[in-house]
Amino acid sequence: MDILLRESSFGRLLNFASNGQIFPHRDLNIPKHEEATSSSSSCPEAPRHVLVDFSGPNDPDMPRNWPTLAKTVVMVDVMLLNFSFYAASAIFTPSIPGIEEVFDATTAEGTLGLSLFVIAYGIGPLIVRIHTCLGV
Repeated sequence: MDILLRESSFGRLLNFASNGQIFPHRDLNIPKHEEATSSSSSCPEAPRHVLVDFSGPNDPDMPRNWPTLAKTVVMVDVMLLNFSFYAASAIFTPSIPGIEEVFDATTAEGTLGLSLFVIAYGIGPLIVRIHTCLGV
């Protein structure tokens, strides 16, 4: 359960503010791994990647070794985030006629909010991929 608190946004902020005193990391002898480049990369001049692995099959930071409660909390968190994202687009749709009426807008203007949401949902991964390829 310690890892959930330590690696959450709140835990990271607390660690930053306390110089790592609140949720200290354990000193592990983690071997350095080879740097590798992706030979089938779709990015020209892809940046070098460092392979990261767990320190062994009994590593407590490996999600397979987390307690059942920790796995359940993470699963529920991912499910709620996924649900809320798709619900956000569906919740906007019934308000379109009201938006058109209140603001004296056309149908195109009324659906602009939903359109921008869906466009950003589609373009977002493209921007992340370009950002990754450029190494910015």
